[in-house]
Amino acid sequence: MHQLSVIGRLVVKEGRPEEMLALCRELLAHVLEEEGTWVYAVNQSVDNPNELWVFEVYADRDALNAHGHDPVVNRLAERMNALADVAELKALRPLHAKGLAWHNHRS
Repeated sequence: MHQLSVIGRLVVKEGRPEEMLALCRELLAHVLEEEGTWVYAVNQSVDNPNELWVFEVYADRDALNAHGHDPVVNRLAERMNALADVAELKALRPLHAKGLAWHNHRS
């Protein structure tokens, strides 16, 4: 099985970044208990405090699916989407990395 990563971009509604960051912290506290979620990092743009980027790495598709179907994750994601003008996710397959336990899989 291949590892999967997700890049997410959230553009938070004006004046709502603190609410969004509180939800991100709540989500992270839950994600820490997910065995197959290896990385879950929320980043704030240095140019725009309303723009957040989320970087996630999962052990495999089963781990990503478990995360995506988790009722707590879905409840928090719904609340986060309500605070965002833009919410985008893109699933990817890591090919090369430093700092991750990964294997170079070639298709």
